[in-house]
Amino acid sequence: MTTPFDEEQEEDTKQTEEQFLLEPTQTKNGGQFVMVNTRLDYQHRSKDLTALCLYDFVSHFHKKIIDKSDRRLIKNTNGSEGEQLYTEGTKMNERYTFESAHPQSSSHIIIKHTKPVVPVLIGPQIPRQEREQTRERYSRALLTLFVPWRSAHDLCALNQTWTEALEVQKPLISPTSLKIIENIQLLHECKHDRDEHLRQVLVEAQS
Repeated sequence: MTTPFDEEQEEDTKQTEEQFLLEPTQTKNGGQFVMVNTRLDYQHRSKDLTALCLYDFVSHFHKKIIDKSDRRLIKNTNGSEGEQLYTEGTKMNERYTFESAHPQSSSHIIIKHTKPVVPVLIGPQIPRQEREQTRERYSRALLTLFVPWRSAHDLCALNQTWTEALEVQKPLISPTSLKIIENIQLLHECKHDRDEHLRQVLVEAQS
């Protein structure tokens, strides 16, 4: 039998770099491959989705390659970038174009899921709220996920800590997101209680 370990302590020691995917795009010079990820998709989303936080963006929207039907919609909007496409009167889900700064703005659009999905976080988990040594990382994670942004400056000023910025930005977090944050903390507490129970069982077994 092994001694249960604290998953957070292990995660705190991990340093992860931003991950990218190599995907195709279409340019004036033909097809090529570019480096993209969810952060770029979110940062360069349509201006009509500006008020959407990252968590809700991933939950409600995904990226797709432009097809013939999409091109007709884009043509009807005079090829505007970073805007919602007009789909009224059709059976199409909501569609939006990327800002021109997105590396796939000419080949992909944003489309709304028929049903929302639950985002799965990859990498270090969000720390416990009450831990002083990870308070900054906790605040940064919540700001990144649940407050709308396009650059880090939208979330935290140069003269602020992430903890201070979270207090300032809290009014921008929706009631639904606040419930998700509560559930994240509840999950931590359940894991803590589980580990405490396993420790007690081990102690009793060894004695």
